[in-house]
Amino acid sequence: MAAKKGQMDIVEYLVHKGVDVNIKGDIFDASPLRVAAGEGHVEIVQYLIQSGAELDVSSAKRNPLFAAIYGGHKEVVEHLVNQGIDISVQYTGENIKEMDAYRYAKEFGQIEIAEYLKRKLNEKVQKRVLED
Repeated sequence: MAAKKGQMDIVEYLVHKGVDVNIKGDIFDASPLRVAAGEGHVEIVQYLIQSGAELDVSSAKRNPLFAAIYGGHKEVVEHLVNQGIDISVQYTGENIKEMDAYRYAKEFGQIEIAEYLKRKLNEKVQKRVLED
């Protein structure tokens, strides 16, 4: 709840007291990182990652990047990408088919985020080509 409401002091207190930063709960059985990302709380996202939060991409509903995209939080998206979240992972489910972060951003009209992710995907491909 503190991660959702942007209550950094409470998040810091809970982490200091040993609460698991990867605990699942809330909607979609989501982690505090996913919840904070979806609400655009970049400082909490940064703090949770520094405190050992996993970049969970096991499902679209748990993926903090998808939550940030859906909320239109470009600064959070950029931070997650800079921390190494997999932007090329694709999901297929009830409402999505083979959708990666770029396609997800386009689907939800987050054009600026989509263009950023497209650049990052292109950089990733170019790097792979140069390494081969």
